[in-house]
Amino acid sequence: MGGHGAAPHGPGRPPHGPDRPPLALQALLSLMRVALESNAAELAREGVRVKFAGETGRLPLALRAIVAAVERRTRANRRLLLTVACPYGARGDIAGAARELARSVAAGELAPEDVTEEALGSRMSTAEAGDVDLLIRTSGELRLSNFLLWESAYAELWFTGRCWPDFTEEELRDAMDSYARRDRRFGGRHAPPPPPAA
Repeated sequence: MGGHGAAPHGPGRPPHGPDRPPLALQALLSLMRVALESNAAELAREGVRVKFAGETGRLPLALRAIVAAVERRTRANRRLLLTVACPYGARGDIAGAARELARSVAAGELAPEDVTEEALGSRMSTAEAGDVDLLIRTSGELRLSNFLLWESAYAELWFTGRCWPDFTEEELRDAMDSYARRDRRFGGRHAPPPPPAA
């Protein structure tokens, strides 16, 4: 299970999307701080391990300390992994993993033929979470917005016009029901229909 948070960045869209107004960014980061502080004990009690993906070093210092404390507090939990992608951009994460592989090849630790999809995926900040099965896109947008591009290669997509804070348990059930009815082929084709009876 994962979630996406605010992404502080400089001018222009890349690497983390369009600029957010300073007040909006401050409000999102404050919401994240409050959510972490108010839910950390329950997450720990319920066996949820919290892992942050992305460039957490770009978060404000006080929030980085909270992030580190929540990760430490839940590190041994194994019931569920909750990955919070913040600040995160998929293209930047892919580029960072590619740079790490390039350094290993340049140092002679890997041969070029060892650069595989698995090797690249294992160096991404989302590696522990694995591939996405169902991606729920809120807010009425019909795009991925640089979110989990690698991990969503074969994900089933579900869109809703409702914004995230208002997303309901009933809508989650609707999304899960829709997912359960889908024929997941992972890039393959439907099996051909059986020939007509003679």
